[in-house]
Amino acid sequence: MNQSRTESPYRWVIIILCMISAIFMIAMPTMSLSVLFKEISTDLDLTVFQIGLIWGIPSFTGMFLGLVGGIIGDQFGTRRILIIACIGVGIFGASRGLSTGFTSFVLTSFILGIAMPFISVNIHNTASRWFSSNQLGVANGFISSGFAAGFLLGTSLGATTLSPLLGGWRNVLFMYGLVAMVFAVAWWFLHPADPIKANHPLSLNLLREDFSQVLQSRTIWLIGLGKICVWGCVRGFTGYLPLYLREIGWDPNLADAALSTFFIVSFCGAIPIPLMSDKIGRRKPFLVIAAGTIGIGCLLLSSPTTTIVFAAAALTGIMFDAFMGISITAASELKFLHGALPGTAIGVIFFLSDIGGTIAPPLGNAFADQMPHLPLLIWGSLALLGIIPFMLIKEEAQSPY
Repeated sequence: MNQSRTESPYRWVIIILCMISAIFMIAMPTMSLSVLFKEISTDLDLTVFQIGLIWGIPSFTGMFLGLVGGIIGDQFGTRRILIIACIGVGIFGASRGLSTGFTSFVLTSFILGIAMPFISVNIHNTASRWFSSNQLGVANGFISSGFAAGFLLGTSLGATTLSPLLGGWRNVLFMYGLVAMVFAVAWWFLHPADPIKANHPLSLNLLREDFSQVLQSRTIWLIGLGKICVWGCVRGFTGYLPLYLREIGWDPNLADAALSTFFIVSFCGAIPIPLMSDKIGRRKPFLVIAAGTIGIGCLLLSSPTTTIVFAAAALTGIMFDAFMGISITAASELKFLHGALPGTAIGVIFFLSDIGGTIAPPLGNAFADQMPHLPLLIWGSLALLGIIPFMLIKEEAQSPY
Protein backbone atom coordinates (compact mmCIF):
# COMPACT_ATOMS: atom_id res chain seq x y z
CA MET A 1 0.00 0.00 0.00
CA ASN A 2 1.29 3.45 -0.91
CA GLN A 3 1.68 5.21 2.44
CA SER A 4 1.59 8.72 0.97
CA ARG A 5 -1.77 8.02 -0.60
CA THR A 6 -3.34 6.76 2.63
CA GLU A 7 -2.31 10.02 4.33
CA SER A 8 -3.12 12.40 1.48
CA PRO A 9 -6.19 14.67 1.80
CA TYR A 10 -6.77 13.98 -1.91
CA ARG A 11 -7.97 10.50 -0.96
CA TRP A 12 -11.32 12.09 -0.11
CA VAL A 13 -11.60 13.43 -3.65
CA ILE A 14 -10.98 9.92 -4.93
CA ILE A 15 -13.54 8.32 -2.63
CA ILE A 16 -16.15 10.90 -3.66
CA LEU A 17 -15.42 10.07 -7.30
CA CYS A 18 -15.85 6.39 -6.45
CA MET A 19 -19.13 7.19 -4.69
CA ILE A 20 -20.69 9.20 -7.53
CA SER A 21 -19.49 6.57 -10.00
CA ALA A 22 -21.45 4.02 -8.00
CA ILE A 23 -24.50 6.30 -8.18
CA PHE A 24 -24.58 7.10 -11.87
CA MET A 25 -22.66 4.23 -13.46
CA ILE A 26 -24.20 1.22 -11.72
CA ALA A 27 -26.93 1.81 -9.15
CA MET A 28 -29.16 4.39 -10.81
CA PRO A 29 -29.23 2.71 -14.25
CA THR A 30 -29.82 -0.68 -12.62
CA MET A 31 -32.81 0.35 -10.53
CA SER A 32 -34.26 2.53 -13.26
CA LEU A 33 -34.44 -0.68 -15.28
CA SER A 34 -36.28 -2.38 -12.43
CA VAL A 35 -39.13 0.14 -12.37
CA LEU A 36 -39.16 0.38 -16.17
CA PHE A 37 -39.78 -3.36 -16.57
CA LYS A 38 -43.56 -2.84 -16.70
CA GLU A 39 -43.16 -0.45 -19.63
CA ILE A 40 -40.50 -2.58 -21.29
CA SER A 41 -42.46 -5.82 -20.90
CA THR A 42 -45.52 -4.22 -22.51
CA ASP A 43 -43.49 -2.84 -25.39
CA LEU A 44 -41.47 -6.02 -26.03
CA ASP A 45 -44.12 -8.55 -24.87
CA LEU A 46 -41.95 -10.11 -22.13
CA THR A 47 -43.07 -12.66 -19.55
CA VAL A 48 -42.23 -12.42 -15.83
CA PHE A 49 -39.75 -15.29 -16.24
CA GLN A 50 -38.03 -13.52 -19.14
CA ILE A 51 -37.78 -10.37 -17.02
CA GLY A 52 -36.10 -12.46 -14.32
CA LEU A 53 -33.56 -13.73 -16.85
CA ILE A 54 -32.82 -10.21 -18.09
CA TRP A 55 -32.47 -8.99 -14.50
CA GLY A 56 -30.07 -11.80 -13.62
CA ILE A 57 -27.92 -11.92 -16.76
CA PRO A 58 -25.50 -9.08 -15.78
CA SER A 59 -24.71 -11.05 -12.62
CA PHE A 60 -23.96 -14.10 -14.76
CA THR A 61 -21.35 -12.29 -16.82
CA GLY A 62 -20.22 -10.45 -13.69
CA MET A 63 -19.28 -13.74 -12.06
CA PHE A 64 -16.45 -14.30 -14.49
CA LEU A 65 -15.38 -10.78 -15.38
CA GLY A 66 -15.45 -9.57 -11.78
CA LEU A 67 -13.25 -12.51 -10.87
CA VAL A 68 -10.38 -11.29 -13.05
CA GLY A 69 -11.28 -7.58 -12.91
CA GLY A 70 -9.58 -7.10 -9.58
CA ILE A 71 -6.38 -8.80 -10.71
CA ILE A 72 -6.27 -6.75 -13.89
CA GLY A 73 -6.81 -3.60 -11.83
CA ASP A 74 -3.97 -4.67 -9.52
CA GLN A 75 -1.65 -5.19 -12.45
CA PHE A 76 -2.44 -2.26 -14.72
CA GLY A 77 -3.82 0.32 -12.30
CA THR A 78 -7.42 0.99 -11.38
CA ARG A 79 -7.49 4.36 -13.18
CA ARG A 80 -6.78 2.87 -16.59
CA ILE A 81 -9.25 0.01 -16.13
CA LEU A 82 -12.02 2.30 -14.89
CA ILE A 83 -11.67 4.63 -17.89
CA ILE A 84 -11.97 1.73 -20.32
CA ALA A 85 -14.85 0.18 -18.35
CA CYS A 86 -16.81 3.45 -18.34
CA ILE A 87 -16.56 3.62 -22.12
CA GLY A 88 -17.73 0.01 -22.39
CA VAL A 89 -20.68 0.56 -20.05
CA GLY A 90 -21.67 3.64 -22.04
CA ILE A 91 -21.71 1.84 -25.38
CA PHE A 92 -23.19 -1.45 -24.25
CA GLY A 93 -25.70 0.09 -21.82
CA ALA A 94 -27.08 2.40 -24.47
CA SER A 95 -27.32 -0.47 -26.96
CA ARG A 96 -30.12 -2.01 -24.88
CA GLY A 97 -32.32 0.86 -26.06
CA LEU A 98 -32.16 -0.60 -29.58
CA SER A 99 -33.69 -3.92 -28.48
CA THR A 100 -36.66 -5.23 -30.47
CA GLY A 101 -37.52 -8.25 -28.31
CA PHE A 102 -36.38 -10.62 -25.60
CA THR A 103 -33.43 -12.06 -27.54
CA SER A 104 -31.86 -8.73 -28.40
CA PHE A 105 -32.46 -7.32 -24.90
CA VAL A 106 -30.92 -10.29 -23.14
CA LEU A 107 -27.97 -10.26 -25.56
CA THR A 108 -27.20 -6.57 -25.01
CA SER A 109 -27.63 -7.05 -21.25
CA PHE A 110 -25.14 -9.92 -21.42
CA ILE A 111 -22.62 -7.72 -23.22
CA LEU A 112 -23.17 -4.89 -20.71
CA GLY A 113 -22.37 -7.38 -17.96
CA ILE A 114 -18.90 -7.77 -19.45
CA ALA A 115 -17.93 -4.17 -18.68
CA MET A 116 -19.89 -3.34 -15.54
CA PRO A 117 -18.06 -5.69 -13.10
CA PHE A 118 -14.77 -3.94 -13.82
CA ILE A 119 -16.27 -0.78 -12.33
CA SER A 120 -17.83 -2.46 -9.29
CA VAL A 121 -14.65 -4.30 -8.34
CA ASN A 122 -12.19 -1.53 -9.05
CA ILE A 123 -13.91 1.33 -7.26
CA HIS A 124 -13.58 -0.79 -4.11
CA ASN A 125 -10.05 -1.75 -5.15
CA THR A 126 -9.29 1.98 -5.49
CA ALA A 127 -10.59 2.58 -1.96
CA SER A 128 -8.29 -0.11 -0.57
CA ARG A 129 -5.31 1.66 -2.17
CA TRP A 130 -6.10 5.10 -0.81
CA PHE A 131 -7.28 4.23 2.71
CA SER A 132 -5.60 2.37 5.55
CA SER A 133 -7.39 -0.46 7.37
CA ASN A 134 -8.67 1.71 10.22
CA GLN A 135 -10.57 3.87 7.70
CA LEU A 136 -11.29 1.29 5.00
CA GLY A 137 -14.68 0.34 6.40
CA VAL A 138 -15.98 3.88 6.25
CA ALA A 139 -14.37 4.38 2.81
CA ASN A 140 -16.28 1.39 1.48
CA GLY A 141 -19.27 2.78 3.37
CA PHE A 142 -19.06 5.92 1.24
CA ILE A 143 -19.15 3.76 -1.87
CA SER A 144 -22.08 1.79 -0.46
CA SER A 145 -23.90 5.05 0.26
CA GLY A 146 -23.38 5.89 -3.40
CA PHE A 147 -25.02 2.64 -4.39
CA ALA A 148 -27.89 3.33 -1.97
CA ALA A 149 -28.42 6.86 -3.29
CA GLY A 150 -28.32 5.61 -6.87
CA PHE A 151 -30.76 2.81 -6.13
CA LEU A 152 -33.09 5.33 -4.50
CA LEU A 153 -32.86 7.83 -7.36
CA GLY A 154 -33.30 5.13 -9.99
CA THR A 155 -36.36 3.72 -8.25
CA SER A 156 -37.92 7.11 -7.60
CA LEU A 157 -37.21 8.74 -10.95
CA GLY A 158 -36.84 5.98 -13.54
CA ALA A 159 -40.47 5.29 -14.46
CA THR A 160 -42.32 8.31 -13.07
CA THR A 161 -39.95 11.12 -14.11
CA LEU A 162 -37.18 10.15 -16.53
CA SER A 163 -39.26 8.02 -18.90
CA PRO A 164 -42.02 10.63 -19.42
CA LEU A 165 -39.45 13.45 -19.58
CA LEU A 166 -37.18 11.77 -22.12
CA GLY A 167 -39.89 10.10 -24.18
CA GLY A 168 -39.77 6.46 -23.08
CA TRP A 169 -37.53 3.77 -21.66
CA ARG A 170 -35.25 3.61 -24.70
CA ASN A 171 -34.16 7.24 -24.31
CA VAL A 172 -33.56 6.67 -20.59
CA LEU A 173 -31.03 3.96 -21.47
CA PHE A 174 -29.44 6.20 -24.11
CA MET A 175 -29.07 8.96 -21.49
CA TYR A 176 -27.27 6.64 -19.07
CA GLY A 177 -24.90 5.63 -21.87
CA LEU A 178 -23.96 9.27 -22.37
CA VAL A 179 -23.44 9.76 -18.63
CA ALA A 180 -21.00 6.83 -18.62
CA MET A 181 -18.89 8.55 -21.26
CA VAL A 182 -18.74 11.66 -19.08
CA PHE A 183 -17.39 9.55 -16.22
CA ALA A 184 -14.65 8.14 -18.42
CA VAL A 185 -13.44 11.73 -18.85
CA ALA A 186 -13.77 12.38 -15.10
CA TRP A 187 -11.58 9.40 -14.20
CA TRP A 188 -9.03 10.49 -16.79
CA PHE A 189 -8.61 13.97 -15.29
CA LEU A 190 -9.27 13.46 -11.57
CA HIS A 191 -7.40 10.24 -10.77
CA PRO A 192 -3.59 10.59 -10.69
CA ALA A 193 -1.56 8.17 -12.73
CA ASP A 194 -1.04 4.94 -10.80
CA PRO A 195 2.50 4.99 -9.33
CA ILE A 196 2.72 1.21 -9.05
CA LYS A 197 3.26 -0.54 -12.35
CA ALA A 198 3.11 -4.24 -12.97
CA ASN A 199 6.38 -5.89 -12.01
CA HIS A 200 5.82 -8.56 -14.61
CA PRO A 201 3.36 -9.11 -17.44
CA LEU A 202 -0.05 -10.59 -16.78
CA SER A 203 0.14 -14.34 -17.30
CA LEU A 204 -1.65 -17.54 -16.44
CA ASN A 205 1.03 -18.26 -13.84
CA LEU A 206 0.37 -14.91 -12.18
CA LEU A 207 -3.38 -15.53 -12.17
CA ARG A 208 -2.84 -18.96 -10.65
CA GLU A 209 -0.54 -17.62 -7.93
CA ASP A 210 -2.92 -14.84 -6.91
CA PHE A 211 -5.97 -17.07 -7.01
CA SER A 212 -4.29 -19.84 -5.03
CA GLN A 213 -3.45 -17.44 -2.18
CA VAL A 214 -7.03 -16.21 -1.99
CA LEU A 215 -8.82 -19.50 -2.58
CA GLN A 216 -6.92 -21.20 0.23
CA SER A 217 -8.62 -18.81 2.65
CA ARG A 218 -11.50 -20.40 4.53
CA THR A 219 -12.76 -16.94 5.48
CA ILE A 220 -12.99 -15.85 1.83
CA TRP A 221 -15.19 -18.86 1.08
CA LEU A 222 -17.42 -18.23 4.09
CA ILE A 223 -17.89 -14.56 3.20
CA GLY A 224 -18.60 -15.55 -0.40
CA LEU A 225 -21.14 -18.23 0.52
CA GLY A 226 -22.95 -15.79 2.79
CA LYS A 227 -23.02 -13.20 0.04
CA ILE A 228 -24.45 -15.73 -2.43
CA CYS A 229 -27.45 -15.99 -0.12
CA VAL A 230 -27.85 -12.33 0.83
CA TRP A 231 -27.11 -10.80 -2.58
CA GLY A 232 -29.30 -13.41 -4.27
CA CYS A 233 -32.17 -12.34 -2.01
CA VAL A 234 -31.70 -8.62 -2.57
CA ARG A 235 -31.10 -8.96 -6.31
CA GLY A 236 -34.28 -11.03 -6.54
CA PHE A 237 -36.74 -8.89 -4.62
CA THR A 238 -35.49 -5.48 -5.82
CA GLY A 239 -36.16 -6.50 -9.41
CA TYR A 240 -39.52 -8.10 -8.59
CA LEU A 241 -41.13 -5.96 -5.87
CA PRO A 242 -42.37 -2.99 -7.98
CA LEU A 243 -43.81 -5.35 -10.59
CA TYR A 244 -45.37 -7.59 -7.91
CA LEU A 245 -47.03 -4.71 -6.07
CA ARG A 246 -48.43 -3.33 -9.30
CA GLU A 247 -49.80 -6.74 -10.23
CA ILE A 248 -51.66 -7.10 -6.91
CA GLY A 249 -53.32 -3.73 -7.39
CA TRP A 250 -51.01 -1.14 -5.85
CA ASP A 251 -50.81 2.33 -7.39
CA PRO A 252 -47.53 2.54 -9.41
CA ASN A 253 -46.23 5.48 -7.36
CA LEU A 254 -46.96 3.64 -4.10
CA ALA A 255 -45.28 0.49 -5.43
CA ASP A 256 -42.15 2.47 -6.32
CA ALA A 257 -42.29 4.19 -2.91
CA ALA A 258 -42.14 0.84 -1.12
CA LEU A 259 -38.86 0.00 -2.83
CA SER A 260 -37.64 3.56 -2.35
CA THR A 261 -38.16 3.10 1.40
CA PHE A 262 -35.70 0.20 1.30
CA PHE A 263 -33.06 2.39 -0.34
CA ILE A 264 -33.70 5.46 1.83
CA VAL A 265 -33.16 3.48 5.02
CA SER A 266 -30.20 1.66 3.46
CA PHE A 267 -28.59 4.99 2.59
CA CYS A 268 -28.95 6.15 6.18
CA GLY A 269 -26.98 3.16 7.46
CA ALA A 270 -24.36 3.01 4.71
CA ILE A 271 -21.73 5.14 6.47
CA PRO A 272 -22.42 5.09 10.25
CA ILE A 273 -22.62 1.30 10.52
CA PRO A 274 -19.27 0.66 8.73
CA LEU A 275 -17.80 3.48 10.84
CA MET A 276 -18.96 1.60 13.92
CA SER A 277 -17.34 -1.52 12.49
CA ASP A 278 -14.05 0.37 12.10
CA LYS A 279 -14.26 1.69 15.65
CA ILE A 280 -14.69 -1.72 17.28
CA GLY A 281 -12.45 -3.54 14.79
CA ARG A 282 -15.02 -6.29 14.05
CA ARG A 283 -16.83 -7.32 10.86
CA LYS A 284 -18.46 -10.69 11.64
CA PRO A 285 -21.27 -9.51 13.96
CA PHE A 286 -22.45 -7.00 11.37
CA LEU A 287 -22.54 -9.65 8.63
CA VAL A 288 -24.62 -12.00 10.80
CA ILE A 289 -27.10 -9.30 11.80
CA ALA A 290 -27.43 -8.11 8.21
CA ALA A 291 -28.28 -11.58 6.87
CA GLY A 292 -30.93 -11.95 9.57
CA THR A 293 -32.61 -8.57 9.11
CA ILE A 294 -32.58 -8.81 5.31
CA GLY A 295 -34.05 -12.31 5.38
CA ILE A 296 -36.81 -11.49 7.87
CA GLY A 297 -37.63 -8.25 6.09
CA CYS A 298 -37.96 -9.99 2.73
CA LEU A 299 -40.31 -12.59 4.21
CA LEU A 300 -42.50 -9.80 5.59
CA LEU A 301 -42.66 -8.08 2.20
CA SER A 302 -45.14 -10.79 1.20
CA SER A 303 -47.70 -9.40 3.67
CA PRO A 304 -50.94 -8.03 2.16
CA THR A 305 -50.88 -5.12 4.63
CA THR A 306 -49.47 -1.86 3.28
CA THR A 307 -48.05 -0.75 6.64
CA ILE A 308 -46.23 -4.06 7.13
CA VAL A 309 -44.77 -3.92 3.61
CA PHE A 310 -43.29 -0.47 4.25
CA ALA A 311 -42.00 -1.53 7.67
CA ALA A 312 -40.47 -4.64 6.08
CA ALA A 313 -38.81 -2.53 3.39
CA ALA A 314 -37.23 -0.42 6.15
CA LEU A 315 -36.10 -3.48 8.12
CA THR A 316 -34.61 -5.06 5.01
CA GLY A 317 -32.78 -1.86 4.12
CA ILE A 318 -31.27 -0.84 7.45
CA MET A 319 -28.23 -3.09 7.11
CA PHE A 320 -28.02 -3.73 3.36
CA ASP A 321 -25.54 -1.15 2.05
CA ALA A 322 -23.57 -1.30 5.27
CA PHE A 323 -23.39 -5.06 4.73
CA MET A 324 -22.06 -4.61 1.18
CA GLY A 325 -19.29 -2.30 2.33
CA ILE A 326 -18.35 -4.33 5.41
CA SER A 327 -18.23 -7.64 3.52
CA ILE A 328 -15.86 -6.21 0.93
CA THR A 329 -13.73 -4.63 3.65
CA ALA A 330 -13.56 -7.97 5.49
CA ALA A 331 -12.23 -9.63 2.34
CA SER A 332 -9.76 -6.95 1.28
CA GLU A 333 -8.07 -6.52 4.68
CA LEU A 334 -7.35 -10.20 5.42
CA LYS A 335 -3.77 -10.47 6.68
CA PHE A 336 -3.14 -13.99 5.39
CA LEU A 337 -3.41 -12.98 1.73
CA HIS A 338 0.39 -12.55 1.75
CA GLY A 339 1.44 -11.14 -1.61
CA ALA A 340 -2.02 -11.18 -3.19
CA LEU A 341 -3.36 -7.70 -3.80
CA PRO A 342 -6.81 -6.66 -2.53
CA GLY A 343 -8.39 -6.61 -5.98
CA THR A 344 -7.93 -10.37 -6.21
CA ALA A 345 -9.85 -10.98 -2.98
CA ILE A 346 -12.56 -8.50 -3.95
CA GLY A 347 -12.89 -10.17 -7.37
CA VAL A 348 -13.41 -13.59 -5.79
CA ILE A 349 -16.08 -12.18 -3.46
CA PHE A 350 -17.86 -10.56 -6.40
CA PHE A 351 -17.70 -13.84 -8.33
CA LEU A 352 -19.29 -15.81 -5.51
CA SER A 353 -21.98 -13.24 -4.72
CA ASP A 354 -22.92 -12.98 -8.39
CA ILE A 355 -23.73 -16.69 -8.39
CA GLY A 356 -26.64 -15.79 -6.12
CA GLY A 357 -27.45 -12.72 -8.20
CA THR A 358 -27.66 -14.85 -11.34
CA ILE A 359 -29.67 -17.80 -10.03
CA ALA A 360 -32.04 -16.21 -7.51
CA PRO A 361 -34.08 -13.83 -9.74
CA PRO A 362 -35.25 -16.35 -12.37
CA LEU A 363 -35.59 -19.07 -9.70
CA GLY A 364 -37.96 -16.96 -7.63
CA ASN A 365 -39.80 -15.48 -10.62
CA ALA A 366 -40.49 -18.97 -11.94
CA PHE A 367 -42.95 -19.46 -9.05
CA ALA A 368 -44.70 -16.11 -9.51
CA ASP A 369 -47.49 -17.57 -11.64
CA GLN A 370 -48.38 -20.09 -8.91
CA MET A 371 -48.44 -17.65 -5.99
CA PRO A 372 -47.30 -14.04 -6.56
CA HIS A 373 -45.81 -13.75 -3.06
CA LEU A 374 -43.91 -17.07 -3.21
CA PRO A 375 -40.73 -15.57 -4.74
CA LEU A 376 -40.41 -13.26 -1.73
CA LEU A 377 -40.63 -16.23 0.65
CA ILE A 378 -37.96 -18.07 -1.33
CA TRP A 379 -35.58 -15.12 -1.36
CA GLY A 380 -36.14 -14.33 2.32
CA SER A 381 -35.35 -17.93 3.29
CA LEU A 382 -32.21 -17.77 1.14
CA ALA A 383 -30.91 -14.73 3.01
CA LEU A 384 -31.50 -16.42 6.36
CA LEU A 385 -29.32 -19.31 5.17
CA GLY A 386 -26.52 -16.77 4.86
CA ILE A 387 -26.35 -16.55 8.65
CA ILE A 388 -24.70 -19.99 8.79
CA PRO A 389 -21.46 -19.25 6.88
CA PHE A 390 -21.10 -15.86 8.56
CA MET A 391 -21.39 -17.52 11.98
CA LEU A 392 -18.58 -19.91 11.04
CA ILE A 393 -16.10 -17.09 10.37
CA LYS A 394 -13.27 -17.04 12.89
CA GLU A 395 -12.44 -13.42 13.58
CA GLU A 396 -10.18 -11.73 16.06
CA ALA A 397 -10.91 -8.15 17.00
CA GLN A 398 -8.55 -5.75 15.24
CA SER A 399 -7.18 -2.61 16.78
CA PRO A 400 -8.93 0.44 15.38
CA TYR A 401 -5.70 2.42 15.73
